[in-house]
Amino acid sequence: MKLKSATVGHFRKLVAAQVIEIEDDVTCLVGKNESGKTTVLKALHRLNPANGPGKYFDLTTEYPRWRLARDRRANADLKSIYPVSAFFSLEAADLARLGDVLDVTLPPEAVCQAARNYANGFFVASKCDVPSIVRAAAAEVSFTGEVER
Repeated sequence: MKLKSATVGHFRKLVAAQVIEIEDDVTCLVGKNESGKTTVLKALHRLNPANGPGKYFDLTTEYPRWRLARDRRANADLKSIYPVSAFFSLEAADLARLGDVLDVTLPPEAVCQAARNYANGFFVASKCDVPSIVRAAAAEVSFTGEVER
């Protein structure tokens, strides 16, 4: 799997969702002090924390503080907000393993989305456009394009 893009929003100083495209070779976060570079990295880290359970999202301390009270009045279920979401391209081994788990053949264009919300619920899905799914399904059943009457 290879990280292709990430979306971070409603986290620390980043109120509106920001999409970060990840380049194949090098991606560099550049900006002034306090512009959100570390916020992006912390959100990505919390997606899959490597160093223990103390690194999960906390609504009270990490939701944009100046919006918390107002947003709680408008939406009592702020814990369902996903401050980070990431899309990964899948290699052949990833596609085969996911195909085994899901009992389907995934097309090579399929991507994996992973996200975590403020309740620290984890969301994972495979996504693909409809034409790619139809082509993969047709290939799996050896459909040649001819219809018998």
